[in-house]
Amino acid sequence: MATPTPTLTVRATSTPRRVSEEHEEAPAPKRVRRTSSDGPPVTSEPIMILVGEQEDKFFVHAHLLEASSEYFLKALSIKKRRVF
Repeated sequence: MATPTPTLTVRATSTPRRVSEEHEEAPAPKRVRRTSSDGPPVTSEPIMILVGEQEDKFFVHAHLLEASSEYFLKALSIKKRRVF
């Protein structure tokens, strides 16, 4: 019997935008690129993350989420403590 993939739902919230009389160009977002040798080995299970109202699915290894975000570190540690 296959083990179900854990799911974590993240809902996007709208953020207030600054109103300006002049049109300002926003800087291009920076892409973070890392090689597999830059970090720890990816040995954790994939986590399905549902994003937005349409719940777009993304699969990310739990270890990478925990290493890059305090939010996911807390959310996944709470999920691990649950007894099913």
